[in-house]
Amino acid sequence: MKTLRPIRVSIIEDDEMLRRTLASRIDDDPRFTCVTNYPSAEDLFREREFSNTDVFLVDLVLPGMSGIEAIARLRRRRVKGQMLVLTNFNDDGLVREAIIAGARGYILKTTPIPGLLDALQDVHTGGSPMNSAVARIIVDYVASLPKRNGIELLTSREHEVLHRLAQRKLYKEIAIELKMSVDTVRSHMKSIYSKLNVHKRFQAEQIYRKRQASKGAAR
Repeated sequence: MKTLRPIRVSIIEDDEMLRRTLASRIDDDPRFTCVTNYPSAEDLFREREFSNTDVFLVDLVLPGMSGIEAIARLRRRRVKGQMLVLTNFNDDGLVREAIIAGARGYILKTTPIPGLLDALQDVHTGGSPMNSAVARIIVDYVASLPKRNGIELLTSREHEVLHRLAQRKLYKEIAIELKMSVDTVRSHMKSIYSKLNVHKRFQAEQIYRKRQASKGAAR
């Protein structure tokens, strides 16, 4: 019977006592092994290979490079390991910055060890562990983002097709002008209908004309 490999964890934490405690408790659980632990992000990046880590457990407030910058750098290097923040701070700004940088979970240092270990497993298997207060911060942030309407989702090619559609041109005419097949025009139209959430040609034309009118009025 094949045995599962333990989840490999790397810790970046400047508090030596906490770092050693975490490493010990992680190693005590058969689900995990602590492969490395570092007192700073600079020490982490002295390594040239990160493929031996499944989950990075990262403090945000570190000497020198911050945990957020460390997460962003790891993401830019396209590491396969997941990033789990472990911090004292439940601050709106830090939560948003950490998630934008690439963290996939955010838990507080007040979390009991069993909860921390479960969070490590959760983030490794595709979850996003965080307490309800942190989750609310993320939900509020997403809700505050500018909403994109359907027409803004169109590709440049789809805009070209829709522009000619609004000129009442036939599919064959559009195909000739854009040097594509009629089937390709139809394919673009299906995508346009889906993104605009319409089912009829005249509905797509109306949305396009309204958008053009609003752009003209804004000038």
